[in-house]
Amino acid sequence: MFNPSTDSPKPTGEPGYVPERLGYMKRATDLIGKRVKGKDGSNLGKLEDIALDPLTGKIALALVSSKSDASGALVPPGNFVLSPGKESWVKSDKKTFPKAQQYPKANWAGSIDTARLSEALQFFSLPTEGAQAKSGQMTSGTSLIGPRLAGKASAALGVVEDLMIDLPGGRVVFLVIKPANPPDPNYMYLVPPFAVRVAGGGNALNLDISADDFVKGPHFDKQFWVESSTKELAASVYNYYAPPGSKPGPAGANPPPQGAPATAPSSERELKKAVLAQILQDSSVSLAAEDTLSVSTVNGLLTLTGKVKSQEQRQAIGAAAERVAGAGKVDNQLEVRPPN
Repeated sequence: MFNPSTDSPKPTGEPGYVPERLGYMKRATDLIGKRVKGKDGSNLGKLEDIALDPLTGKIALALVSSKSDASGALVPPGNFVLSPGKESWVKSDKKTFPKAQQYPKANWAGSIDTARLSEALQFFSLPTEGAQAKSGQMTSGTSLIGPRLAGKASAALGVVEDLMIDLPGGRVVFLVIKPANPPDPNYMYLVPPFAVRVAGGGNALNLDISADDFVKGPHFDKQFWVESSTKELAASVYNYYAPPGSKPGPAGANPPPQGAPATAPSSERELKKAVLAQILQDSSVSLAAEDTLSVSTVNGLLTLTGKVKSQEQRQAIGAAAERVAGAGKVDNQLEVRPPN
């Protein structure tokens, strides 16, 4: 049984991304419009949207509707907890949550200011120190899904397909871009929030990069979304789009030098894809929603990291990987997570 009081990692105030939290990311489209559950298991409403600062990717508040279709409660990220499946969990229950003040959905993100942010933090018993929000500064998360992305000289780069978000941690980690002219139709590209600028009244986003350089940038195969949560790809994304002289990645991430290729050699990428395909197709492997799995390759040697539900699953995944990589070429560092 999922326990929201013990299964939630602490939110982080670190800039950029934190490698240890990449496994907590979910697609925004998997959460928005889905139900929100309380710590007592009750259904409290549905997640309507998130409000973020587009310059930093920090999520200020989420809008959860429970009483009407025209309004919703403003809920800080600190009240959310890590949860399995396509739903969100909060620390509140059905007795306290309905008492949260309701706000109109119309232009809700644009109307957030310091007073509203502080009020929401106070209601959910979260610290208000340093809480600041200038009216008109926040952007709705749903408004960022769907706009076209333009590069230098107004080049069409693609459209925003989704957002990868760490809701309990209060951060949009990546924008997921469906490219306009991909070298491979299965490629999806990742861009950090700080690299884009809202344009055209919110109908478009700008990225200061040429079309040629964009398609050389960090990407993954859409058949293997698990790739988007690997430390290597995350380091490449934040390094590739980092302003000159900055160091957005955390210590220990080991990002490649600025301008270096953002993806592994094709042979290693193909090995990783083949291993992931073998794992997902293996009938003895059954990954739960709360399981995490990361596959990395260096010079033909493959490493498995993450947490799975049992020793049997750990062994099954390792055996599936060895069938592709070869005996003795898999370092199985998977851990067995504590039972719920």
